[in-house]
Order: sequence, then structure tokens, then C-alpha cells
Amino acid sequence: MVNVINMLNQIKKWFSNPYNSALFALIIFSLVIRIYFLIKTSSQPLWWDEADYVNLAKSLISSLDYPFDPVRQPLFPLIFAFFFKIYPSEIFLRLFMILISTSSVVGAYYLGKKAYDEKTALISSFFISVSYIILFFGNRLLIDVPSMTFYLFSALFFFLYIKFNKPPYFYISSVIIAIGTLARLTTAVLLLVFLLYFLFTSKFSFIKKKETWVAGSIFSAIILPYILWGFVKFNGFVITMAGGVNAPENYVSNFFLVLKNYLILFPSYFSWPLTILFIIGLISCLKFILGFDVLFKSNDFNNLKRDFFILLLFIAPLLFISFSINHNEDRYILASFPALFLIASRGFMILYNKTKKYSRTISVILLIALIIFVGYYQINESNKIIELKKDSYAEVKLAGEWLKQNTRDETIIFTRSLPQTLYYSERKTYGISEEKNKFEQSFNNQSSPILIISIFESHPEWIYSFPEEKGMSPIRAYLDENKNPLLIIYKLK
Repeated sequence: MVNVINMLNQIKKWFSNPYNSALFALIIFSLVIRIYFLIKTSSQPLWWDEADYVNLAKSLISSLDYPFDPVRQPLFPLIFAFFFKIYPSEIFLRLFMILISTSSVVGAYYLGKKAYDEKTALISSFFISVSYIILFFGNRLLIDVPSMTFYLFSALFFFLYIKFNKPPYFYISSVIIAIGTLARLTTAVLLLVFLLYFLFTSKFSFIKKKETWVAGSIFSAIILPYILWGFVKFNGFVITMAGGVNAPENYVSNFFLVLKNYLILFPSYFSWPLTILFIIGLISCLKFILGFDVLFKSNDFNNLKRDFFILLLFIAPLLFISFSINHNEDRYILASFPALFLIASRGFMILYNKTKKYSRTISVILLIALIIFVGYYQINESNKIIELKKDSYAEVKLAGEWLKQNTRDETIIFTRSLPQTLYYSERKTYGISEEKNKFEQSFNNQSSPILIISIFESHPEWIYSFPEEKGMSPIRAYLDENKNPLLIIYKLK
């Protein structure tokens, strides 16, 4: 009874702090938004990558033959398999993704609080809670938002280590980043942040520290089984094999082109007001350049080192992705978002404090106007893009479900939408290669194959005349509002 009373008193004390109450309200707000969009998207078709992860999960707990590829890390297929074992539905998977997405709001708050102050932290975590890119991909069974969350929490504990010089924080950070790397390899970009921070603030003295070796050993111990599994499974170093996917032909020219495209897209990602606030905050963070020698000379943690670390958190994923991947996708740079929002919040607080000197009323109005505008812009964009995309690949899903109901278990299907068709049809499914002779040989080995041609993936030109050449007839078609075919299922006559 005494323990219960003490716990209630602790809870009451925690809520007596207005910033804690505001954080709790923000968490509830974030959950409500995410559940609202979950209800809207609960039956949305899976995209290629989503179906890939789900099929890998099902292959771990059933007889489904679906091979791992080096580009897919094993953590989330294992987690998805666990939820599928409990209940064979996507709902627990989607709820799990929502919890991860919401936890990033908490991580953003505490990083902002420890780096700056509670007001900056609340604004930053609010930006995280309403970001339309985070909301959109948080409602997909993809690992980009979880990767961002692992990156954020590992950065938080590393920041606590460098601020308070307490090694256990470093060890916790090492555990989180290792687990995050097992979810998505690019999460390990944070290791580059650690290295650069140490090099610029302590040169090579960090190598002599015991906690550096302990943290490195923890990371290696968690990652090593994955690397050994990769050697056995793929006969090679799984990390470089994964990195080879989507790698550019020319890294230098690719870097400048992709980086430029990301920077051009920033105003559409965040709105112009938020982008301007980010620029103001960024200029403030760049103060460390003027006192660059202090980074080397001072052994104590200071504001210059803090700003340098936050800047590294933002810039490292952005530069690494621009260098290593040959095209732009907004989800690839999500790890940069928490630091970007924190820098933008810092920019707002600079503006807020300037106006506060002249009029407290104007500064409060400015704060309320920012929250309303950013919240409206981001949630409105979330609603638009989710509405636009929630039925994409619907015909692939419908075709797979129809095939499940209307074909025998031994039916063989050929399609360019391989993972989605396999997931929905539960029939053995093969892809369509670019080479006609290679595909024809595989096709002819089947007694009564099904062929699907659609607009949803790129197809080789020869495939469109292939059904007529083989005497196949359409058995089901899905059309748009103008009666144009979106997807056709063919079977041998």
C-alpha cells in the first residue's frame, strides 16, 4: 500500500511540472493523429518493400519459401514474425509501427531538453509529432521511421555521455545503435557522428578511454552474429553486399545532384516558415566555427560542442545518403529530421526571445501562430498524401486475393509485382526477367502458369505480345474509370 501511495505521489509530482504535462498532452495528441490515420489506412495495399518484409516474416514461421536478400536486415522480419505468430493479421504490425513513431516524440523532447531547454524541446517534439513524412511512412510497414527512432535515442544517450561524462550512457547508446543497425544498415551513420565528434573535440585521446573500447565491444557483439550469418547465407560480407544495392555509378557527381535535390525539396517537406527558422537556427549553430580552436582546447563540455554535435546529427545522414544512393527518396533522410527540427526550434526561440524584449504579447502570438500554421500545414499534407496513396496498388492486392480464391494451391504465377502477389495470393510466384529467352524457358517448364501484366511496375516491351504468342487468354482484368486496363491476368487456353 505504501509503495502504491509513493508511486502516486511521484506521478503527481511529475505532472505538477507544466512541461511534463505538456509533453504528456503532446504524446496523447501524437497517438490520436496516428490512430486516426491508421483507421484510414488499415486495409491499404502493401507496397513492394512492405510485402518483402512481411513475406520474410511469414517464411520464418511457416513453409513459405521466400529467400532473404542482403539488402534486408533481419530484425524487423523477426519482430513481424513474432506478431504474426500471435495473430495472423497486419493490425499488430501497424500498431507496433505507431508506437515506435510516437516514441520518437519522446526522444526528441528529451534531446531538446538536455541540449537546450524545455520550450525548445516541446517545439521540436511537436514538429516531430506532425511531420507529414513521418506520419505517412509511420503508417507503412517500412523500417525508415524505426531507423530514425533508433538513431534519435542512441544520439540522446550519447549526448548524455558527452555532457555528463558518465560511461553507462555511452554503453546504452551503443546497444541502441547496434539494434538499429540490425533494422536498417544506414542507422549506423551515427557511428560516423561519434567518430567526427571525438576527432574534433578530443583528437585521438578517445582511443585511450576504456568506455570507448567497451562500447565498441558491445556494438560488435550485437552485430557479429548478423555478419557471420551473412557469410553463411550469402558467401560474402553482408554489409558491403547490401550497400551495393542502389549504389551510384559515379559517387561524386551523384553526391552533388542528389544533395541539391534534397535541399530544393526542403521547403515542401517543412514549409517555408519552418525552413527559414531552420536557417536562423543553423546560423546560430555555426558559431562554433568562430571558436573552432575551443573544440580542441577545452576538455569540458560547452555550448560550442553541443551545437557541433547537433549539427553533425543533422548533416551526417543527409550527406551519407546523398553520396551512397543513386536517387532521392524523402524517407531515406528521415534520420536528419530530429536534429533539423531541433535546429529550427532553436531558430524560433532566438526569434521569440528577440521579440519578447519589445513585447511579450507579440512573442506569444508568434508562438501560437507558428504552432497553428505548422500543425495545419503538416497534418493537411499528411491527409492529402495518405488519401492519394492509400489505394495505390489496390488492383495488385485484388488480383492476388482473387487468385487465392480461384486457383489451386499448386498454381504458378509470373508477375513483376512479385512480393505483393505472393503475399495476397499465397501461391508460388516468380518474377519476369528482362531477357525473353530466360523467362520463356522458366515459363515453359510450368504446366498451367498464370501471367500478370500491369502498369504498376516496369515491364520489358516483349511481354505485351507474349500472351498472344503463347495462346493465353485474359481471365480477369482491372480497369480505370476510362475503361483502360490497369492489370490483366492471363491463363493458357
